[in-house]
Amino acid sequence: MTNIEDNESGDIGEALRTIGGRRGPKPQRKGTRDKAPRVAATREPARETAPRGQDEPHLKRTRNRIADKFHVPDAIKADARARGMSIEWKAVSVRGQPQEDHLLDLRANHWTDVPKGRYTNYSVAKEGMQLMERPLYLTEEARLEDYNVAMQDVLNISNAAAQTPQGHFPRDHPRAQRVSGIHTNFGDPITVDPGDAIER
Repeated sequence: MTNIEDNESGDIGEALRTIGGRRGPKPQRKGTRDKAPRVAATREPARETAPRGQDEPHLKRTRNRIADKFHVPDAIKADARARGMSIEWKAVSVRGQPQEDHLLDLRANHWTDVPKGRYTNYSVAKEGMQLMERPLYLTEEARLEDYNVAMQDVLNISNAAAQTPQGHFPRDHPRAQRVSGIHTNFGDPITVDPGDAIER
């Protein structure tokens, strides 16, 4: 053990650091810490905006974030029905590439372009879509066909669910229902307006 009195240097702090044979960290003297020079914060000067002249018109934004770009006003629909026509938007190009096969199918089903300038302040062509029209009775026929196809698919699924493999009881047999605990009941049919079917 080091004696404080035997320290040749007479530095008490040095003797205390060497007690136990270990040298502790040298204490930092006040005023000797290196301080990094502070960098003056630079702020970008505020940009001055030119004042709007009093004679300039006040502009307004068009708020159409949720508006349907292809909405057909009721007045245009009423005009088409009065002429016995149905009116719809049809895709004619995708990313600037004409859809030739689709256009041929549209023409074969008697869809024609709505003439430009027929409706004031309403564009009949935008973003690869074209407003088209054809006789209303053709569209109603197409709706009825789509409805019948959809209902036939429902009937096919219902019939497949009711059928059983050959040699088995039918699903509505009392013994089969008693074993399985499954009972099939059919309620009132759902009435669907053919006009709600997908148009084509």
